[in-house]
Amino acid sequence: MVECALKARIARQTERHDFPDKHRAQLSHTHRIKDLVRVAGIEEELEAAKMTDLRFAAHWQMVEGWTELSRYERKESTDARGLLLALNEATRSTAMAKGTLVGLDIELGSRVLAILDAAKFPVTTALWILNEEFDEWRLLLASPAYDKLGSYEAYLRALQALSDVDRNLVTQPPLRLVGNRHNLIRGLRRVFGKSVNGTGIRVVTRSIGDVWIDEAYVYRIR
Repeated sequence: MVECALKARIARQTERHDFPDKHRAQLSHTHRIKDLVRVAGIEEELEAAKMTDLRFAAHWQMVEGWTELSRYERKESTDARGLLLALNEATRSTAMAKGTLVGLDIELGSRVLAILDAAKFPVTTALWILNEEFDEWRLLLASPAYDKLGSYEAYLRALQALSDVDRNLVTQPPLRLVGNRHNLIRGLRRVFGKSVNGTGIRVVTRSIGDVWIDEAYVYRIR
């Protein structure tokens, strides 16, 4: 599916009635996803998408590891489910799109935090948030790793920590990673200080740090 999409993108580089570029045609005669991305000329676009969307980065990491030999390898059921999720983003649950945050969601967020804490991935602020920027609830995590390592490397480290425990956690819950200098994080610290840790507080219909919040559930602010 992904290979076909990339080759279709490459094919569109040749206009109707044009003679195909021989070198490009030879380079595209491969099953390697990384090579096809390069020939399609979408490397920068892909990197930008991975840096801004944790779920996409997780899906792409899984898809990119596929080779033509993978079809002959014995895989665990969790690997198969993960690949299907990665190939078909539309299959993910949309139950959290605009609904009310429930106990199971709060427990899921707590589990993610516990796993990252155990892996020594630093999370200073954590909250579920729903606002006009997102079309669904997002688990927003602030980390100094984002400021120090950059968004992509920080995302990969967080993903690896979650994947080591449960691969399903790289696709659900929907995560967003930011740095400690993000306006919302600074605003939360000004409003609540650094005293929220584990108890959980709800925030509704207000602006904090120039960011409008329809609703939020805050786990910690440090």
